[in-house]
Amino acid sequence: MKKLIMPILYGFLTLVVIELGLTLYLNSFATEAVFTQYASYKSLTNRYGGAKMTRHRYLGYALNPDYTFNTNRHNSLGFRGDDLASDSESYRIVCLGGSTTYGTGVEDYKKSYPYLLKQKLQQLNYDKVEVINAGVPGYGSLELLLNYRLLIKPLKPDLLIIYTGVNDIVARLVWPPEAFRADNSGYRSHRYPNQQIPLWEYSSLIRSILIKAGLTTPHNKLTQIDPVANTSIANEFFQGLREDLPLSGLLASPDPDAILAANDSRYFQENLTELIHLAKDQDTEVILSSFLFESDFYRGENNNLKQVLERAIEQSNELLKKISVEEELPFLDLAATSGLERAFYQEDGIHFTESGNDFRATTLAQYIITMPIEND
Repeated sequence: MKKLIMPILYGFLTLVVIELGLTLYLNSFATEAVFTQYASYKSLTNRYGGAKMTRHRYLGYALNPDYTFNTNRHNSLGFRGDDLASDSESYRIVCLGGSTTYGTGVEDYKKSYPYLLKQKLQQLNYDKVEVINAGVPGYGSLELLLNYRLLIKPLKPDLLIIYTGVNDIVARLVWPPEAFRADNSGYRSHRYPNQQIPLWEYSSLIRSILIKAGLTTPHNKLTQIDPVANTSIANEFFQGLREDLPLSGLLASPDPDAILAANDSRYFQENLTELIHLAKDQDTEVILSSFLFESDFYRGENNNLKQVLERAIEQSNELLKKISVEEELPFLDLAATSGLERAFYQEDGIHFTESGNDFRATTLAQYIITMPIEND
């Protein structure tokens, strides 16, 4: 019996030592990249005052107010950037969208396009202007509508700039057709009230092994708060797009074109139209913009997913243009703008580099100054 107990005891003590050592390493010696990848939610909270995202009763998740990390920050209201100006006479612009508005992939919030837009307008002698970055990664038209109603409308913006498209396409990549619903429940599996983190993930050793093996997600990741529903094929679609995989399995039967044809843009149109009407009701001007996609990053020959996404974005842009005509709104067709360069995009062809954000801000500033803005 003793021969059996001693190895078990030594094994247990070894695991305890590894656990304590790994916890000490993560919290005290690991690089920021390693720490944010493998640290527990509690450790992330202790260091950064909270994770980048937080659960939200109605939206599923939202930006965590007062979050800071290196050159990134959220203000007290949960917008990326500085606190709002107290000057009520400022012309208030709100940039509404998803990660392409937030500026995912550009760590310095001062290099996001809303922050740069304010600088561009001030350089054009529009001194009393405030630009709010209301972009939240992953938000589509439904979340934009709810976020406007709950958080942005009370701020009484003078101008609303809407840049959206691909996230609503992602929300349509669900199957079977019954999973395509107005509340996006076929795409998202919201966790509210808070779902407890599994007990075993409090162990640094077990959590690190599971994250490394891809069996769970880092605690700072959006999907930890807002996982994808099992009726969504979005992850498979974008994995195939990135890795140049042939169509197979769920993506081949039916193919993505058939899925997007069955799950049309009705909710995208309804949500945006209702959002526009809410803005108009409080005399807020609205600019719609076409969505940009640089497909040149995807040169594979084994699948047609690039063409599927290109067609879907083109159709989305046509719908945005149609809505702008019906609602008598200015439409900035960024997709038809001259001067676009490959260097403006990150490797996914959707998100922007610092130079891409600068180009967008410059283009928007030049467009906005043609509008009647008070600049007393």
